Amino acid sequence: MKEKITSLLIVAMLYMVTSTLQSQPLKWDGEEKKLEIGNKVTILEDANGILTFEQARGDGYSKQYKPSESTNLILGYTLSVFWVKFSLDNSMAAPLLLEVTQAGLPDCDLYYKDDSNKTVCWQAGFNTEFKDRAVKSSFQVFPLLTGQRDYYLRLTTNSGPIPLRIYTKPEYDEKTIYLKFVYGIYLGLMLFVFLSNMFFFFSMRQFLYLFNAIMVLIFITYSAIVVDGFIVYFFNKVDMLFWYTIIPCFGVTLQTLYCLWFLEVKKYKPRVYKFTIWAVVIFFAWWIIEFFLPFPIKQPINTLHSLLCFFIMGHTLV
Repeated sequence: MKEKITSLLIVAMLYMVTSTLQSQPLKWDGEEKKLEIGNKVTILEDANGILTFEQARGDGYSKQYKPSESTNLILGYTLSVFWVKFSLDNSMAAPLLLEVTQAGLPDCDLYYKDDSNKTVCWQAGFNTEFKDRAVKSSFQVFPLLTGQRDYYLRLTTNSGPIPLRIYTKPEYDEKTIYLKFVYGIYLGLMLFVFLSNMFFFFSMRQFLYLFNAIMVLIFITYSAIVVDGFIVYFFNKVDMLFWYTIIPCFGVTLQTLYCLWFLEVKKYKPRVYKFTIWAVVIFFAWWIIEFFLPFPIKQPINTLHSLLCFFIMGHTLV
């Protein structure tokens, strides 16, 4: 009995310490160029998405915020709206930027009170046109003020991990230039591979080269929409959540077929071939069915299909 009481006291003390640390404002003294804050914020889930900024910051909900449990926010497969709160004490005159390093968020708005107690709201997320964002980036980026104040992020999720980072402006500018340079090299190389396969297809009339070219396009869309979201540099507004669920589902089907064809699985492993054909039929049927289902249902199944696809492709190599 004493051991149980001691354990409960230890858990309670740890919770109190964690809550105290979470409630303390983050201090920016200029010694760092980047700061990870995902594990230094508190989170409130608004299941119906009806809370206003004034309600979210009011006394009625202030005690309902829960400390984040990880560096990258994991909010799950849900249609809920989340309020993410953090306090920042920026004693330096240099401007800072908050980056929500997730491209596929439908809505991501930053709220705070300025020095005249006026509510300021910066909107981002793919539901906001690219030209209307405060900082033009494939991720969600917001300017932060000097002094001490509370910031509130209102966001909806696509289920992926959400890193939160604060940068100095020079550090952020350097990072974005580097990323755009990498995107340019990546697209150039992939375009070269695509054109090469198309050339061999028309020259040799072998459909495997055409399939190679199609797979290259799939990999480009993975990076441009699903992972880094740099498609927004080319199109002002894209429904990222729609493509986030459709492209992987379509890609899983094509990847599995390509694996069967390229490795000649029917010839060397007929049993694996039969099983995989049925898996492809299921993948293709699901690709049609998911158009009629809500996101919290189809996204976990898409993830399961992706894992099954990689397992099948790995097994064919054994």
